Amino acid sequence: MVPGELTITEQFGYPERRTAADTFRIVARMSPTKKGRGRYRPLSANDSPVPIGRDLRFEIDACTVQEPYDVYWKVRNAGSEAARRKAFRGEILNRGHRIQETSDFPGPYWVQAWIAKDGITIATAAQDVIIMSR
Repeated sequence: MVPGELTITEQFGYPERRTAADTFRIVARMSPTKKGRGRYRPLSANDSPVPIGRDLRFEIDACTVQEPYDVYWKVRNAGSEAARRKAFRGEILNRGHRIQETSDFPGPYWVQAWIAKDGITIATAAQDVIIMSR
């Protein structure tokens, strides 16, 4: 964690009470071209290499949690290029079942989602992504 980065409990006051019955996974897909045209390609579950300039989609899938609930997302970059540009990310936002991002510069990233219901975080999942150098 970088200075100022918060956990979901610190930011929203939501305690984490996860159970084996409440689960989901994140499905990640990448655009086949820099212009985002064509059929998005699935990324593997860990350390998926992605070229710079691609659109990325992250979506909640195989969710066992009964609606209604809120989905909070954190997109975290931690590479040397992010440090050089002073562009670390790590904010947590309520953004719904699907988010879209762009692979702007190289380095390691991870995306984490939490499902919160009635002010309690009951499930979480993460996806690692590596943005390749040119």
